[in-house]
Amino acid sequence: MISIIVPIYKVEKYLPKCIDSLMNQTYRDIEIILVDDGSPDSCPKICDDYAAKDPRIVVIHQVNSGVSVARNAGLDMAKGEYVGFCDADDYIDNRMYETLLNAFLDVGAQISICGYDYVDEEGNVTRPYKLKEKELLNQKDIYRKFFDMPPSIRLCVWNKLFSKNLLQDIRFTVGIKGAEDAEFLGKYLKKVTKAVFVHEPLYKNCERRGSATRGGLKADSVLPALDIYKEIANYSHTVYPELDRHAQAYYLDACLLGYNEYCVKGDNSQAESLKHVIRKNVGREFPSFLFNREIYWKTRLYYLMFFLGLKG
Repeated sequence: MISIIVPIYKVEKYLPKCIDSLMNQTYRDIEIILVDDGSPDSCPKICDDYAAKDPRIVVIHQVNSGVSVARNAGLDMAKGEYVGFCDADDYIDNRMYETLLNAFLDVGAQISICGYDYVDEEGNVTRPYKLKEKELLNQKDIYRKFFDMPPSIRLCVWNKLFSKNLLQDIRFTVGIKGAEDAEFLGKYLKKVTKAVFVHEPLYKNCERRGSATRGGLKADSVLPALDIYKEIANYSHTVYPELDRHAQAYYLDACLLGYNEYCVKGDNSQAESLKHVIRKNVGREFPSFLFNREIYWKTRLYYLMFFLGLKG
């Protein structure tokens, strides 16, 4: 059985399409765990109405506590040998979980991953996924892809299938602002020796107006996210030090992205404090980044000038 966990909050316009896509999976042995996170709209009723129609649907109603608490509640209830996640304003191809499970079992993997399309609210693909042959990955391959920019495996949980056995001591950390998916994934990947990547866009990632999870991190999420990325890079160093330059290039790129988004283009009260901490983070990578050939030489020069206070 596959347990599919859906955290739900203020998505009444999109929720039926999401649930329908889960109910219509070609792989039938599933349980759909709908976690109503104290949603003030019609979402609680929508969940209960669907549960009355399909015995595979389980509903949890809780006081609004955030996405991490909602997902953890689903994990605590999950009965399946495998676990998937879906965001309530997205939807999936009806072959997604059958495809992920077959790929998982065919190679004896501990995680399977699929591609995704970005779609607008009408379902039109806005950024199509590039199709490729299926990939079999070892742990080193996974970390390398984790540190691609943008990350090739996408630092989220919704396009992946996990083994419930490996999740026994893993939960989402409550209180993290942003990058909770990356932190959860980082803990799980420590246990993964084999992964399979199915390069089909089976997940449909809806870019909608007003979503807190679309369009990047919020300003107060930047530093916690950078801390998580650095922690994962530090772990990678202990097992695959040959990936250090790749991880450093990713981390510094993330620092620069946060700086440009919230300290240059942004207009918020945290800009100065953010800039100070990001500059300090870049400084910790000095002077090694000067010799990192995975970073374009002009970008290395920019980092140096930024660190010295000659930029920004």
